[in-house]
Amino acid sequence: MRVVCCGTPYRGDDGAGLVVAERLLQLGIAVSTSTGEATDLLEAMSGTQELLVVDAAITGAPVGTIHEWHDLPTESRHNPFTGHALGVTTGIALARLMGKLPQRFRIFSIEAKTSEVGSQISDEVRRAADELAHRIAGLVLQAGRKISPISNH
Repeated sequence: MRVVCCGTPYRGDDGAGLVVAERLLQLGIAVSTSTGEATDLLEAMSGTQELLVVDAAITGAPVGTIHEWHDLPTESRHNPFTGHALGVTTGIALARLMGKLPQRFRIFSIEAKTSEVGSQISDEVRRAADELAHRIAGLVLQAGRKISPISNH
């Protein structure tokens, strides 16, 4: 299993995945970070049969809502993930077309309030990031799976 947390630190709630990564590291769980761009995700998928991705999203749900996705539409017009020109859904679509999609993948996203440059992460997203980090740590530890990091970007 590989855990990849996506985000941009200077774009408000788009940094949610990075907060989750910090918490996971504090809990002793190996994690990689990424910008969330499609090419980064393709690299992250290489050599793993199980991938868990964390990112921010804007779907219209209340801020701080944790979403769990086991599959996503490949249509480019439906991209709930924030801050990425060619992001998570594009990366999954490309991996599927190239036959490189891991056998198992799961995406957790935290509903964002803002991704404006220079904004801070909202309190709701911080609380959700803490909750999600503990949830992911529990999944990893319960399954007894080895976590394989990739180089951070």
